[in-house]
Amino acid sequence: MSYIKIDNVVKKFGEKTVIKGISLEFEKGEFISFLGSSGCGKTTMLRMIAGFEEPTSGRIEIDGKVLYSDKDNIMLPPGKRNLGMVFQSYAVWPHMNLFDNVAYPLKIQKVDKAEIERRTMEMLDVVGLAGREKEYPWAFSGGQQQRIALARALVMQPSVLLLDEPLSNLDAHLRDKMKEEIRNIQKRMNITVIYVTHDQSEALQMSDKIVILNGGEVEQIAGPTEIYHEPKTPFVAGFVGKNNIFEYQGKTIAVRPENLLVSEEKPDTFDRIQATVSQTIFQGTHYFAHFESESGHMMAQVPADMILSDGQKVWLSWNKCNTF
Repeated sequence: MSYIKIDNVVKKFGEKTVIKGISLEFEKGEFISFLGSSGCGKTTMLRMIAGFEEPTSGRIEIDGKVLYSDKDNIMLPPGKRNLGMVFQSYAVWPHMNLFDNVAYPLKIQKVDKAEIERRTMEMLDVVGLAGREKEYPWAFSGGQQQRIALARALVMQPSVLLLDEPLSNLDAHLRDKMKEEIRNIQKRMNITVIYVTHDQSEALQMSDKIVILNGGEVEQIAGPTEIYHEPKTPFVAGFVGKNNIFEYQGKTIAVRPENLLVSEEKPDTFDRIQATVSQTIFQGTHYFAHFESESGHMMAQVPADMILSDGQKVWLSWNKCNTF
């Protein structure tokens, strides 16, 4: 039996339908990312799971507990769903020290003082901030404040942890570090995570499953490798990573830049087109080359020792593609 079940959930704002009958199922301990561009419905889905938005219809169930059902007239408030949530803004309280920030949810629920101490110190150890419990938020970096928010969400031992673009306010170096830390914490605790992001690298690096959303509908659900190498629709092919999408022999095909082969001589292969070099960008271990052809603009990853000149005529062929 699936740990999370979302059945035919619809959400309307006035006359506009923003979630169009989405059904999803996930297992316990999975790291799930909702990935899509702005306005695709990913944050709305997360807020409906959390209880901050009420669906128009459908059913949401976690670990056998019905959180929402229009047919059964059930709409549990957020506080009764046993879910942890970390927002884009950390919402760390400046007037409380580290210990009190993390312990706050337990104090609100009047948990025994000794249990508060035990669980709070345990979570500070998990997020690597043990020994600093008397310090105040101003003493912590952005990445450390994000860990405080994580600890506060996890101290309640939630059934699912919900993360709404939690790394978007961090610089690139901190984002890379926090991606690893969040994934390590998730694995260590074996907690189910639903993670909302518009950043492909975050979803590809961290997830067990990725849900690609587009216009309130699911385009594809799969693991990162399948999403990247076997996109099911042109939208997924164009949204995740770089891709050359063009018409060829009456079909739409997608060829990743690393699968586009460049040669000065006409290749002995059936699938080939002629193109003109328009730009090359040095990337250290390779060049990223741009071309113009009858099929439109093309991109290829070429070896660093392959010298191409702007305006040069070349042949492009491919050893792997997706056909739609």
